[in-house]
Amino acid sequence: MRRSSFAFVLASLAVCACGGAQRPYVAPGVQLWETEDHTSEGDVVVPGDPGANYAMVGDLQLWPKIFSDVARVEAQGRDEELGEDKVLLVTTEGQNNNLRFTNDPSRHVVRFHDTGGAADVWAEISFEPAARGMTRIHVKLHADVHGITSLFVTDAHLRHERQKKLSSDLTDMQRFFNTAARSP
Repeated sequence: MRRSSFAFVLASLAVCACGGAQRPYVAPGVQLWETEDHTSEGDVVVPGDPGANYAMVGDLQLWPKIFSDVARVEAQGRDEELGEDKVLLVTTEGQNNNLRFTNDPSRHVVRFHDTGGAADVWAEISFEPAARGMTRIHVKLHADVHGITSLFVTDAHLRHERQKKLSSDLTDMQRFFNTAARSP
């Protein structure tokens, strides 16, 4: 009996030492799930009209007020050939992200992809009617690595990082719109 207990403890320590993935914190009201092809999705319902909420998130200059990890956003012009708005997003940790936006105002969708780094990253944030006076924010976040980087980054790690980012962003939007609804 003691030998099997010792083996169980040893195996548990080995799993922990190898970085067993923990599910990221998910705030009340935020839902997360996985879909195919390295994509995580999530929902949150917030106060306000879908069009008005879309307009606020579509105004990239508001992102530092909406998202806790965004320090600043700088417009870099438009790529007329591709129909994309080029944006430099600087995180609170000093990381620069070169993003390309192709928003769809008629459908209330903010859509962007990252043009730098070793990962293929894109996101869609849609704003849909929910109960009276409420908006369902639905986010798809895709992140995958290719080439030699894929030898060092596991699918489980990518999934954990996607879910952590998605949880954080949905929680930030929930906080922002709940605060806006309480303000006169």
